[in-house]
Amino acid sequence: VTAADITNGFITAAIPVAGEGPVTIHAEAVDPQGNLDVADADVTVTVDTLPADLIGAITIPEDLNGDGILNADE
Repeated sequence: VTAADITNGFITAAIPVAGEGPVTIHAEAVDPQGNLDVADADVTVTVDTLPADLIGAITIPEDLNGDGILNADE
């Protein structure tokens, strides 16, 4: 943690991720004397890079008049 991090009120860190699924991140602060901050934290996030199925199922109505053609009336 740098002086700039303290001024900003946060730090940014790259977390290596092996693939899809849950990733648990553990954060804690230790001062130069080795004192551990009791407010450490575990956060679990889910990595999901696959696009959602936004369309869903497409259904085709029946050919009501049996002519083999679907039109707006059917």
